[in-house]
Amino acid sequence: MPLHLGPHRTQILRALDRPANMRGLTAALNYTASALTYQCNRLVQAGLIQRERRGREVMVSRTERGAALLDLLAGR
Repeated sequence: MPLHLGPHRTQILRALDRPANMRGLTAALNYTASALTYQCNRLVQAGLIQRERRGREVMVSRTERGAALLDLLAGR
């Protein structure tokens, strides 16, 4: 099934101009933890972001594919 990017997932991709932890993203985007996790799961499945556990934190970052998609959306 193809990924529907939509405004929430686009907002997450744009917020990841540098790696961020899930807690920080939740606060910055005003999402609940479960809503952010759901959206991030879909973005991971599409290869647009990656998550990495560092101790107690989960760091999220854009992949090259995610960055290329944002460039395409911006018309670059």
